[in-house]
Amino acid sequence: MGPVVLLLAGLLLGVPSVEAASTETAAAPALLQAPTASGLVIRADVQREQLMGRPILVSVTARNPTQASQTFPDLATRPHLVRFDISVGGGRPQSRYTTPPAQDADVRWTLNPGGERRALLEIPTSSGFKAERFDLAIRVLNGEETVSLGPVPISLTWPDPSAGHLVPDLEATESIGWMSVWSHRTPTGADLYLDVRASLDSNRRGDQWFLAHVDAPVVPQLAASRPTEAKDRHVYWHPGGRSLWYLRTQSTGARTAPRRADLPWPDWEFLARGISDPKGGLHVPVWIPAPSGRGGEVRVVSIDPQGTPYFRVVVKLPERPRAWSTADLGGQVRLLLLQGGNLDLYTLSTDPRVTLPASGVRLLPPHVRKPPKAKKDEESSKEGEEGEEAAETTEAAETPPEVAAEAAPEPPPVPTIPPLPPTTGATFAMLPDTPEQPGGLAVFAWAETGTTERLLSGAWLSLRGREIARIEGMVLPKGHQVHTVIPAGYEPLIAVSIDASGKGSLLRANLDAPLALGAISPDEVIRPDGKGNLVRVSMRAREGVTSSRIAVPR
Repeated sequence: MGPVVLLLAGLLLGVPSVEAASTETAAAPALLQAPTASGLVIRADVQREQLMGRPILVSVTARNPTQASQTFPDLATRPHLVRFDISVGGGRPQSRYTTPPAQDADVRWTLNPGGERRALLEIPTSSGFKAERFDLAIRVLNGEETVSLGPVPISLTWPDPSAGHLVPDLEATESIGWMSVWSHRTPTGADLYLDVRASLDSNRRGDQWFLAHVDAPVVPQLAASRPTEAKDRHVYWHPGGRSLWYLRTQSTGARTAPRRADLPWPDWEFLARGISDPKGGLHVPVWIPAPSGRGGEVRVVSIDPQGTPYFRVVVKLPERPRAWSTADLGGQVRLLLLQGGNLDLYTLSTDPRVTLPASGVRLLPPHVRKPPKAKKDEESSKEGEEGEEAAETTEAAETPPEVAAEAAPEPPPVPTIPPLPPTTGATFAMLPDTPEQPGGLAVFAWAETGTTERLLSGAWLSLRGREIARIEGMVLPKGHQVHTVIPAGYEPLIAVSIDASGKGSLLRANLDAPLALGAISPDEVIRPDGKGNLVRVSMRAREGVTSSRIAVPR
């Protein structure tokens, strides 16, 4: 047998399950467990329904419920001690396991009272299984002792995505990985998966990590975070009513069981992407409609690592705004609100106990340039300038005010920068460094103007509201709507538009003609891959999350 791929091993500490409703985990992974002769408990977590063409993963845990420290073989470094017995249709089992080394070092876990250790293992060659159903039994070897687990029936099915949050992060790198979360239909509801991939190369498939089972289809959301917390953040969803469900992720799946927080309002909606903070808290911007009328209130639901919710005030508005959010390098929550053509940026501490209203700043103030300073006569001396100033002061003092006013020349007109038109969209993005100006987190805002010929223009704005630069825009094709605006540094604007039939076009100011992209779904994500190209990330039946490259003409 080929070697098994070891995917995760480590100590699990304090995985809370409080507030997790049984209805949300009714079809959770099968929990197979058996005791050892010394009183340890060996447990295997196996998902009953697996995705066809993907590796089958089994989590094997050794737990010590006794009052004395014990040891057990380190399955993370000795995966050949775990045997997977596969039988199809009641036939003779076939054993699959990693090839034992020539010399097996007796590496063992030390388990203190109440402690546990876990290894996440792949069944060798399981991605090539063709049978739709089979029985899986597991044997764990411990010297002369064999701990048997199962069997459990396993079914294989093709990915059947129902919803997802395809938001590859702008700051992701190969060391962090690109992540999306999606929902797979099952006969009893839906399974939530985390798609993790080292790059958006269309030739590389993502790893699918099971997160949780829910009893009804939901639209899962993946929280944003600082790059340093990218592997430890949250997936959350709103099944309806007052409840907000969430769980913490790790790089290879769920770190906690699903939890629930109930909001005080019977009617509320997600407003912008949630933020995971450095301490493990979750902050979700929500819109609470007024009982009557179009108005309502923007709040941020902050849930601390212990599961206590806080409902923090942001602002009341006459209608629902468009919104965008991110975590800045300090870990604070940054929330952009666009309403009535005004773009406002709010900042909230990630300490949920700070219940004061969020501080806000308007990002598009009027722009007025000061008149240019007159150049001084290089030949004049300081004494001469002081003498002239004294003469002008004396003359002004001796002249009647009304005469001086009539004789004074009109001040020169103050040159102004035309204000930007009302904003129609915005996003957070990383502005690159230049010799003239440092880069960093900034806001890119864009506007659509005109009626017969619609123009799309953009500008970079600092987090304090200062306009940094305006970017060359382009004419929108007739009958097209903007699907995506892609900040490209100080380069000409890049945008994707769609026509009435749903076909897309790539637009750039210096392209001779729009580049046809074919049909584009509303939830499809198009973004730079960091190598001068664009990547489309979407969901397809029998495949799940997919990516394809768009070659941008130079």
